[in-house]
Amino acid sequence: YIAAFTALAYFAMLSGQGWTAIAGCRQFFYARFAEMLVTEPLLILMLGLIANADASTIGAAVGADVVYILCLYMGAVSVVTTVKWFWFLVSIIALGGIISSLARSFKVHSSALFPSSAHHRQTCPQRTRRRQRKSRVC
Repeated sequence: YIAAFTALAYFAMLSGQGWTAIAGCRQFFYARFAEMLVTEPLLILMLGLIANADASTIGAAVGADVVYILCLYMGAVSVVTTVKWFWFLVSIIALGGIISSLARSFKVHSSALFPSSAHHRQTCPQRTRRRQRKSRVC
């Protein structure tokens, strides 16, 4: 359903139905933000369920994602340049929260669920470094 919703949003933008004019003559694609607001939290929810993360961790990641999308929306509809940059910087901070949740919290929960994959993640970089060292010597 996520891919279908995204395809419908992009078709709406393609057919001229998913946009409006703001600030005089600027074209604003609101269908993109509606699509992001629906699909990105669902993707984060699915990743959290696969990683067996607890509800508070998933909720924090989804909340940061909603803040990220709303800040992008506010930046897109803003007319004043300094206000646009403010919303953009706040959205980048929220994106950092999303990435932190995905990279740290979800990794911890998935490592507890799949210990063999955690061992594999720890040993692979060392094997790669050894191969690189051998190739440099030759």
